[in-house]
Amino acid sequence: MNIENKTVLITGANRGIGRTLPYAARLNAVPKYVFSSKLQTTEWSNSTVIRGDVAAEVTKLKQQAGGDLLLLGHGLLGETLLKQRLLDVIVLSIYPLLLGHGKPIFREGLGVKLKLAAAKSFSKIVKITYEPQY
Repeated sequence: MNIENKTVLITGANRGIGRTLPYAARLNAVPKYVFSSKLQTTEWSNSTVIRGDVAAEVTKLKQQAGGDLLLLGHGLLGETLLKQRLLDVIVLSIYPLLLGHGKPIFREGLGVKLKLAAAKSFSKIVKITYEPQY
């Protein structure tokens, strides 16, 4: 599957980014866009704070050359992009941990049909890739 110039939501454990993770150097090197209504600046290298209309700003970013936009984690930004039909791919990493409760990926009432694009298992996780069917 070719996902060039797509907006991709990646969820899974991503704590410690920028520290000692194997992909930290790569993440530190690539341009990053921080959507915030409060931050004026960020200390993370190669980061730009973006304020204003999220949908309009992401649409502008998608029109630029340079590859995919990746959203690590989930939350209000991911919900907004899904509602505005700006997510092209959703990648879920499933870790073998069962909990009796937890935080849902999206709030109740937000739904979209997903088409399975790929599934791959690793030693301890399963990575599932979906394409939203708007």
